[in-house]
Amino acid sequence: MSKAMLISVGGSISPIICSLNKHKPKFIIFFASKESEYQVSEIVKKISFSYQATEKIVTPSAEIMEESYFVLWQRLPSILERWKIRPSQIIVDYTGGTKSMSVAIVLATLDFCKKYSYIGGKERTKEGLGVVVDGKEKMLYVKNPWDKYAVSVRKKISLFFNECHYDSALREVEILKEKVSKQEESFYSMWYDLIKGYALWDKFRHTEAKRELYKGFRKLQIYAYNKRRYKKLLDCIDKNLKFLERIVDKKEIEMLIRDLIANAKRRAEIEKKFDDAVARLYRALEKIAENELFKIGINHSNVKDSQIPQNIRDKFIGKYKDEQDGKIKLPLYAKYELLKELGNQKGKDFFSQEKEIKKILDARNSSILAHGDISIKEERYKELLSLVLNFGKLQEKDLPVFPYLEM
Repeated sequence: MSKAMLISVGGSISPIICSLNKHKPKFIIFFASKESEYQVSEIVKKISFSYQATEKIVTPSAEIMEESYFVLWQRLPSILERWKIRPSQIIVDYTGGTKSMSVAIVLATLDFCKKYSYIGGKERTKEGLGVVVDGKEKMLYVKNPWDKYAVSVRKKISLFFNECHYDSALREVEILKEKVSKQEESFYSMWYDLIKGYALWDKFRHTEAKRELYKGFRKLQIYAYNKRRYKKLLDCIDKNLKFLERIVDKKEIEMLIRDLIANAKRRAEIEKKFDDAVARLYRALEKIAENELFKIGINHSNVKDSQIPQNIRDKFIGKYKDEQDGKIKLPLYAKYELLKELGNQKGKDFFSQEKEIKKILDARNSSILAHGDISIKEERYKELLSLVLNFGKLQEKDLPVFPYLEM
């Protein structure tokens, strides 16, 4: 027994009765014209099963498709809501009624319906050109149109992903999962896991990202067996997972620095969000200093007095000691100053280029996302990117790259 059925009425009632008896829906919505409305009571008397409720939607004009579409669009959601039926649970039969009504009923339900039916037959009147002869009806099912239409939506999802709109891509996949047939759901579930993994990674939620990406990767390995077109994608995801492992499992700060820079490149070079990109590069520059301090046992957010050279100790305690918890917490310049005074090469390099660095960092501090009102230009972003890569002794090929998606 089906949950609910929306069926158009008009012309011979035998095919409509045949369809209803075949599906035996608990809830029935008749879509009729003013001229065919009287047939509903006759149909109800002749169906051979028990149902829970019926409702009628009557088009003001059976020949004007737009009016039929509008009345369905207006009435159908409230009926389904009252019956607590999800739109995807209904079967739509467009056998009866005018051609305009048939077009309207399909268009009005195309966004959510998974199953359509139509009554045909081996024998028709008028030498095969008329209506189906009573008693010769044959149930025909139309495959879920979303199984084919999804191809165009997949292009949209790929575009969203490749433009870094990961959450938008994720929403589209989630919607498709609800619309396609049962046998197609696993395909979209695989893409959902993969895209969710990258969406989480882009938000620096590395542990969750690794879990989701592994889940999708395993599904893709099975699906893509002997499919050469997926080899490049599989190789890229495999490489990405190995990178994530170094952040999540091995806690390698160097990998986190690379990830910050890669994230900045996505913001700037794909989304053209240079202020966002520079904020990440600034953080990467801080992380480089923090990593150098970590190597020699210094926690940048809780520096001990004894770890600070005598010649700058009083200054650091006076400027950077938190009055609430008593911890010495260092900002970017102070981190590099401490490194320089301790003889660290990174600290020396920082101050040997201080004039150039200050110009770029001042631009960051003037950014609307920092302390100012100025939008950062692409040139400044490129200067800071080059600076951070040089400081980290990195090349762009060392950075993780998300795959180019073609679903």
